[in-house]
Order: sequence, then structure tokens, then C-alpha cells
Amino acid sequence: AKARFEPMYYEDTDLCFQTRERGLRVMYEPEAVVVHVEGATAGTDPNAGHKRHQERNRKKFVAKWRERLDAEHRLPSLENAKAAADRHRGPRVLVIDHRVPMWDRDSGSLRMLCMMQALIGLGARVTFLPDNLAGVQPYTRRLQRLGIEVLYGGFDVKAELAAIGASLHAAILSRPHVTSHWLDTVREVAPAARVAYDTVDLHWLREARKDGLVIPTGAAAPSNGSIDVGSITPKARALRELELAMIRASDATLVVTDEERGQVERDVPGTRVLVVPNVHDVEQSVSPAEDRAGILFVGSFEHVPNIDAARRLVSEIMPAVWTELGDVRVTIVGSDPPPEVQALASPLVDVAGWVEDLRPLLQRSRLLVAPLRYGAGMKGKVTQCLAAGLPVVTTSIGAEGLVARYVEGELVGASPLLVADDSRAIAAETIRLCTDDQLWRHLSHAGQELIAEKCSKGVVSRVLGEVIYGEPSSPGAGGDERAAVRRVPLSSHEDVDSELVRRPA
Repeated sequence: AKARFEPMYYEDTDLCFQTRERGLRVMYEPEAVVVHVEGATAGTDPNAGHKRHQERNRKKFVAKWRERLDAEHRLPSLENAKAAADRHRGPRVLVIDHRVPMWDRDSGSLRMLCMMQALIGLGARVTFLPDNLAGVQPYTRRLQRLGIEVLYGGFDVKAELAAIGASLHAAILSRPHVTSHWLDTVREVAPAARVAYDTVDLHWLREARKDGLVIPTGAAAPSNGSIDVGSITPKARALRELELAMIRASDATLVVTDEERGQVERDVPGTRVLVVPNVHDVEQSVSPAEDRAGILFVGSFEHVPNIDAARRLVSEIMPAVWTELGDVRVTIVGSDPPPEVQALASPLVDVAGWVEDLRPLLQRSRLLVAPLRYGAGMKGKVTQCLAAGLPVVTTSIGAEGLVARYVEGELVGASPLLVADDSRAIAAETIRLCTDDQLWRHLSHAGQELIAEKCSKGVVSRVLGEVIYGEPSSPGAGGDERAAVRRVPLSSHEDVDSELVRRPA
């Protein structure tokens, strides 16, 4: 091959083609910068000097690889340049969310990142469009390193979407306001694509709960309670109408819990609803109860329910705990704590704000307390801690999507969580978990088993396979993770993706 293309030109391209013929991949570093000075080595006259070999060797190269070029490569043109640069042959999926996922700051972002990783695992080409068109770093760079195309900056968005529209197999549009902004455009440029509306959580339900108009009743879906839609506030009503419209206009709706699937099916009978939960790897190394102390609270304070829950923990729950147990420390972790949360700081309360790595706190804290009064969906703070083997005390709102079932207001069957809604009852459960090592060990193990069953990568892959292909995919390597739940001594071993799984909301 070298002799064929001596002295220069096309020998490097021929090497790439030969590499692929052997079943290998040709890769490049997209962040590398190469400055090419045209003609500095071989001149610029195609009929003289070494430059004359460029056209001669081009003909040799085309003759050698004619069959492969005709079958797989596009003709040279500016219009074909972008498509020709992408040799990925899998189904193409467009994902739109409000911003580039900042996975270390809120659970919705972490879930979205895991969803896109699952799509890649299914063989999809993923294009991500942030609604704010901002390429926030280092988050955008991380997506690009995963092979995800990120559209950001100043450009003609509709023209860009139109260019890929014919090749789209599916589009996932996240959150009601973002979906309403882009749905018409996606339908116009990609009429054949399956469109899935990802609720993240039911926004109208969260708003109704905030106003105290949804009372848990202990029905089949206890945390949804009895909802008098006619009595909800104008804002909650507007959100509900917007979300129901997006559900009706989409081919499928993604929710995070079985409870919210039931709510959507009651609101829009006949709609196709799929559950995509939070995603976590179960921690293989869990430090024992005897080596732990202190209470942890986690939550992004962009999310208003977390502000209320943090204040409730310190002002309504901890006084009873301190009276019974003495100086138990509380650590409050979460990005952007507002003044009312910062004011909770004291010798026994550390308002830590955003931390780069939550894992040390997960390994040394005794439990997580999440006294949420309202909210919706599956709570990332709860699932993250359960995956780490950290027991949790929370409310029926906080346990949504994770507990067994209620009959006449009473929990039936085993639960990996301690659930109470009254502040005094939450304090009592906190004291019990702080003092009972046997209970701690039971809940630690049960919580990890639950996450392996409900929140594994395999579960998400199967569901997203339905979005892309119209049927569930096989779990493959990301399948049932329950077999991975085990106890080993604490070590410094880290999973490849563990740097991404740090702080839930």
C-alpha cells in the first residue's frame, strides 16, 4: 500500500480504510488543533513538483476503494460535509431540555445524562439541544466526549433541525414549557419521528401540592391523594392544561413513577405512558453503621420544595432529636442556598452548599432526612442515598415511587424507607434509626436492593428502546443489577462513571 501511494498523498486515508476493513475503528481527538500552511511542503501547482502526486494518487485511491466509496460515502459538497463526517449508522435521536445537564447539581440533570448514555448504549446517534442555547462547561464537553452532538451558540436553530429532520427516528422533549416551545418545529421538520414528552415530574401536581390542596388519602396512589381539579390555583390549572396538551400531542409520555403513570392515564385515557426512573449504580462498598454519625440533607435549592424541607428539618424536627440524643450534627448540602437556608447555620448545622463530591458524606453520615411537604416525581436525593446504602427517613411525598402500597392510610408490606408525615413522627423515626444498628443494616441493604430493581440502567434501556424502536430492548450489560448488591470492605475503587453520580436533588 505504501509503494502504491509513494511519495505522498492518500497513504494516510488508505491506512484508515484498511483499518476499518479489519473491523477496527478510526478515531480522532476533536479538541486537537492543527495549523495547516497550504503548499508549504509540496507547493500549490497541481502539475508540478510533489503536488502533482495528489491528483494521481486520488485516482489510485478511488480505483482501489470504489466499491466501498459507492456504498458508504457521499459525493463531495458543502451540503454533504456534515453528514459525511458522521459515520455513525444507528438510529438518530434528538433530545431537548431546558439546559445542558449539570449532573452534579440536580437530579433531573443526572437522570437526563443517564438517559442519553442509555440511548448511546442502544446504538443511537444523539443530538442534544439546550433550550437556552448555552454551551455551559465543563458539562457540554463531557457530552461531546460521550459522542453526543450538542447544538449551542448563535445559529439558525430551525435550519439545523431541518437538516437532520429526515434522519430522525425519535425525539425526546423534556419539561412542559420546553416541549411547548419546540414541539411544532420538531413535528414540522421530522414528521416521521416518534416524539416522546418527558414530564420529569408532573409540574401541575407539584404546584397543587404546594398550595396544600392535595391531601394524601392512603388510596392506591397515596401520595397523589384526592385531587379536586376544580379547586386548584390558576397557576396549577394552567400548568395542568399545558401538560395535558403536550401529552395528547406526543406519541408517548415519559414519567418517573408508577403513581404518575396512573395519574396521566386517568387524565388522558388511552395515552401511551412509560416510566423512566432515576438511574443509579449500587455502591459496592458501604461503611458500617458503627463508623457513622450525623444527619444529612441534600437538595438543589433551585427547587423550592427543598427550601421548605431544609427549614422544617432544622426548626421542627431536630429540636426533638437534640433533646433525646444530644449534639447530633446536621449537614445541609445543595447548590445555591438562599438566605433563609444560610440562616439555619449554627454550631450543630453546617450549611455546606454545593460540594464537589458527595460520596464521603454518604459514607460517613448515619442517615438522610428528607421531610418534604410537597413535590412530585421520584426524589433524586432519596434514590441516590439508597443506592449508596444510606438509610432514609422521609415523607409519603419523598417516598413516592419507592414504597409498597397503602391500605386505609397504612403502609402494607416491607419498606426500605422509614416514612412519616408528621414532624414529631419524623423525629421519632430519626431517633430510632440513629440508635438501632440492626435496623440500620436492614434498611441499608433493602434500599440497595430496591434501587437495583427499580433504578438500574437496564430498566431505562428497555424503556428507551420502546421510544426508538417501538418495542423494549434487551437489557444487555445494563440489565438486572440485583446480583451486584453485596458487602465488601470500603475501598478507594471507583466506577468509571462514578464521577457523574454525585449530587441528587
